Amino acid sequence: MGFGLGAALGAKVGNPDKLVLHMTGDGCFRMNSQELATESHYDIPVITVIFDNRTLGMVRQWQNLIYHKRFSQTDLDFAPDFVKLAEAYGLKGARVENLYREWYAVQQETTSTGNCQNISSRWKVWVLPRIGRKRITSLTEQDLQGIVNQAYAAGRSKKTLQSLCADLRAFCKYCRACKVSTFTPEGLRVPAGARYKGKKVLQPGDLLKLLNTDTTLWRGKVVRDEYINAYRFQVLTGLRPGELIGLRWADVHGCTVEIRRAVNVHGEETQGKNQNAVRSFILSDMARRVLEEQRSITGSQESVFCIQREKTYYARWKAYCAANGLTPCTLYELRHTFVSVVKTLPAGEVKQLVGHSQDMDTFGIYGHVLTGDDVTTAQAVNGVFLRVLKNAQ
Repeated sequence: MGFGLGAALGAKVGNPDKLVLHMTGDGCFRMNSQELATESHYDIPVITVIFDNRTLGMVRQWQNLIYHKRFSQTDLDFAPDFVKLAEAYGLKGARVENLYREWYAVQQETTSTGNCQNISSRWKVWVLPRIGRKRITSLTEQDLQGIVNQAYAAGRSKKTLQSLCADLRAFCKYCRACKVSTFTPEGLRVPAGARYKGKKVLQPGDLLKLLNTDTTLWRGKVVRDEYINAYRFQVLTGLRPGELIGLRWADVHGCTVEIRRAVNVHGEETQGKNQNAVRSFILSDMARRVLEEQRSITGSQESVFCIQREKTYYARWKAYCAANGLTPCTLYELRHTFVSVVKTLPAGEVKQLVGHSQDMDTFGIYGHVLTGDDVTTAQAVNGVFLRVLKNAQ
């Protein structure tokens, strides 16, 4: 007992190019914790993982096996704060919550406000209550899997669970880069029973109304909806709401549309959701006619649809649905509607249109039940929409 830390220091001195990990119980560590002074004074980089089970494990084992469970002086009811003890010797000790703040600060510098808010929300709800106070060196894969399982048991969608797993893996990677941990959660997974959140899409009758009705109710009066072409263009092209808001006339070259940017719910301009979001595609005839009509309205402006905020756009869309009896759905579900309509086309063509990565199951995630090559794809998209509309009549 008490051998571990001194042995680890000697192992590191003898093997300076190798990573040395010192695994110890809290009882063993307390017997030679003063060797932290040696570690600090000679700057010997050893990672110590303390299993804080508040007991003298080996002695208690013998009391259990040989002395008929007559336990004496082996329960350690009080334990020091080992993080502060390390810091008192000039070494770095860390708890998960402190390192998570450091990692989150990096995320704020490298990703959008919206994404950071989602990360922060997942941290406060799921991660902090369960492992926030744990020492980083005592973190196990089961700790992380427990977080994911708890979120699954609470009914969170498969997408949320995937994001939670991604957060935890990225955090562990940051800790390894900071050399405060060697932990890699290789087996962290989303439970097999997890499902994507159910989505709604516009049905054929809804599409027929959308493409033939341009009025809405405004303060009790029937008026033309100023965003009608935006709704139609989004459902005919599968653009994300932010991509639609960020679209400028300079991005339109004849029948070709280039998606160069997106504007998120916070009004920030980004390069899109993923590396495939920046793309170009040929307009179908129906989408081209919608854009030509919009040009007669906003052609002198920089923005195609002149939408200032996604919140306003969504409010107008909900009002339009209510006024015309359309299936209520979100702006993102207009995109899902497009994928559902064109799901009979080859997957590779649809991925290019909607900006999905090659490994994303486009139809599995966004394709829903609906009772070229660019030019060919555009014609095919147009043909599919025409067939859907004809069947709805």
